Amino acid sequence: MRFYLETLADPEHFAPLERWRLDAAKNPHLAAIPHGPIDCGDLPPRWHAEARGPWTVVAPLGHEFAPQGWKAHLAPELSDVPEVVTRTARWCFERGLAFKYLARHEYAWALNGKYAPRESSGKVVVVYPDAETDPGEFLRALYEAFGGFRGPRILGDYRLGESIVHTRYGAFTARYGRDTEGEPVLALTDASGRSIPDPRGVRPQTPGFVTRPAVIDELAAAPSGPDRPVYRVLSALHMSNTGGVYRAAHLETGDEVVLKEARHATGRDAGLRTATDRLRAQYDIMRRLAPTGAVPEVLDHFTQGDSDFLAYRFAPGSTLQEWAAAHNPALIQGHPDRPVSVEAARRFSDSVTRYIGQLSRVVAAAHAAGVVLVDLHPANVIVGPDDSLRLIDLEAATDIGDVSATFVGAQGFGRPGVSGPAADEFGIAAVELYLYVPMLPMTFYIPGGLAALVDFAADTFHRNAQWRSGMRNRLGLPETASGSGVRVGGPESLHDALDRHIDILAESLGSRIDFEDRYPIPCSPTGFGEFARFGISHGPAGAVWALSRVGRVPERVSTDYRNWLDKNLDRFGALGNGLLDGWAGNIVVSAELGDHDLAARLLDRLVVTADPAASPTGVRGGLAGQLLLALWCRTHANLPVTPEWLAAAADEVERRVRDLLRRDAPPPTGLLNGLSGAALALTRAHGVLADRRYLDTARAALDAELATYVEHRAEQRLLFHWDRRIRMLSYLDCGNAGLLVAAAEMDGAWHPGEDTLRALQRAACSRVGVQPGLYIGLAGGFAANAVLRRRTDWLDADYLDRCNEWIAASIMTFSGRGASGFHTPGQLSARASADFATGSAGVLAALAFWTGRGTSWLPGICREVRS
Repeated sequence: MRFYLETLADPEHFAPLERWRLDAAKNPHLAAIPHGPIDCGDLPPRWHAEARGPWTVVAPLGHEFAPQGWKAHLAPELSDVPEVVTRTARWCFERGLAFKYLARHEYAWALNGKYAPRESSGKVVVVYPDAETDPGEFLRALYEAFGGFRGPRILGDYRLGESIVHTRYGAFTARYGRDTEGEPVLALTDASGRSIPDPRGVRPQTPGFVTRPAVIDELAAAPSGPDRPVYRVLSALHMSNTGGVYRAAHLETGDEVVLKEARHATGRDAGLRTATDRLRAQYDIMRRLAPTGAVPEVLDHFTQGDSDFLAYRFAPGSTLQEWAAAHNPALIQGHPDRPVSVEAARRFSDSVTRYIGQLSRVVAAAHAAGVVLVDLHPANVIVGPDDSLRLIDLEAATDIGDVSATFVGAQGFGRPGVSGPAADEFGIAAVELYLYVPMLPMTFYIPGGLAALVDFAADTFHRNAQWRSGMRNRLGLPETASGSGVRVGGPESLHDALDRHIDILAESLGSRIDFEDRYPIPCSPTGFGEFARFGISHGPAGAVWALSRVGRVPERVSTDYRNWLDKNLDRFGALGNGLLDGWAGNIVVSAELGDHDLAARLLDRLVVTADPAASPTGVRGGLAGQLLLALWCRTHANLPVTPEWLAAAADEVERRVRDLLRRDAPPPTGLLNGLSGAALALTRAHGVLADRRYLDTARAALDAELATYVEHRAEQRLLFHWDRRIRMLSYLDCGNAGLLVAAAEMDGAWHPGEDTLRALQRAACSRVGVQPGLYIGLAGGFAANAVLRRRTDWLDADYLDRCNEWIAASIMTFSGRGASGFHTPGQLSARASADFATGSAGVLAALAFWTGRGTSWLPGICREVRS
């Protein structure tokens, strides 16, 4: 589960891990997890400690960290954490060396959990040598002090023997440079003084300009396990901190298998079982369930190196989740201006009913065998070529009477306080609802969400009152439970409901902005990045922009926003200066608020710091976005940018696009990070600089992007962008919505053709999805329709309005009130968000633009439309 660590601190919003304080009284299912502050003991005189994120940093007063070197990481088992931290402190005090350790026991649990970052998980202590310290002697001394402790391997480090001592060469303090694409990354300095990326992967590596200490190779442990491999890995199906799930083949027989890995000493669950404990239990349970035919044939359980592996026969087919994404007629539809047809809904619901009936029988067979599954969700169910169902990934399964093993499963598929067979019965009902409406995670923090989703499914798929009542009963909802859904043709006019929803969003968003907080708005975890927090996509600028679209920026927010920008102005430099994902977008927001002096100062800084040759290419954080921004400043805000700067930027974008088009590799696509965004920037540049090359390259780029689309047949022809893996994308960020917006904003310079246009537009009109937000959610298709409606005459206006009425009803239904206010689900709907990319700010801007309450919606990119 992505962003799991950021869901621990707050039940409603994403939050950095350091804000988490495990409250066992409120969360008794987590009570077994060690929690509370970690103490390193009394500090000697003239030493100090300070909090930095989830860490406590301890150093002598006045200590200056070396810029980079061979730092040591200690990765003990949870039970050894107190002793290892206090021993490290004494060891460092004696030598005058700085160190840091995780501030709380629950952080040590979380950062070695199943969903921890793979490249660095397991770290509890970091020790920093001085510049004059010999790295070999330093590491050998640590090994002698801690060689008797055991713990997990840190994948991105060199491990000393089988100890908890690891090392890698890297920066000691946060410094930033550019990666090969120009994006900001943590950086080192090479022997020539040049900034290079500081690699943090899952395999240790030594930079070419340093020598690896000999002690690393001297103490390298020989891998345990079979003398020769038995299986050949074909591909990775899934990766987590506890290991991978691989498709593989037996070397002798050629039989295809699935290998599931459990890395030693990782992934303790809430009952403190390790990944290897759960893998062994899964092996035993799969053998017990073999007579039922509910699981693939289990073949082997063995140890190789630092991991255990489970081998079972590969089950061909797709997951139930993938099946629904390919067949749901509210997701893929030929007539987006109409209700889902009765016939299409019946075909889909008949299949869902058949699969849920099979799943119920499979679960009943497991219960009869004495097994409860615990973590039942559609990604753990395989639909075979013969339409039969098999269960996979039984990591959480346990004996039917076992209440000691606690596993935190997929959000929305479990019910607090429900365990045993009743938990699986709830899971079956939740799976059924998910196949219709994959928004279940929002029900965790929006109390009325579950009833709203049931009502939405019943209305959209023409299910009768008996189905609605039965589903409510199976999910534990009283018949009187009211949801927050909105219906097209319901008792309240849709446009009245929409006006009310816009007002609620604006009021809620304005009240949530707090510039005293490091992260002034509830945002996606991406917004916790050093540069993203200043951008429109995930920072307060996007929220202020959205409020300005409806004239609802509170005076307090306007004043605090300007002061916040002034306070942080010195941070704004050559890195992270993108239009949407960096600080430069604040130029647009400042100008829209009427502070032209502040906008001019920011623009001057951008022109001075921007490096066309080094910047990334895309609109979100790169040169295409900077070019669009400069052109916007020239035409909308009367802020001058020289023709020379515009020509230099446009020439570089044009050159890069041409290079991309010449390559054999697939080019990056999309409005915000790919060809269509660059094409829009070049078309706008042509309008000012009258260079025909820009227009020709823009058209070639859009032709190339269109070539990445594949046909999908529903009731009418559809075209989706294909990511060359398993996903068809129709989003604003990358996919149909973004391509349509780029085309519409080019004032007729490129047109895909009548039939192709309709196929693209139909595919952008999903009414269900995993999130309602703007960049990769339902609001992106909604915004594309609004742009087509207000900027072109390509499609009938009434038709586009009808399409958007259905999407608007979905967006409004997939939101609601929680304990702390009104919520728009954010990234994967795991928590609510107020940011522009994933949350309420982006939804507000899109809704306001379509209704005419706003004249523009995508800052610096889409032009204003006056009524």
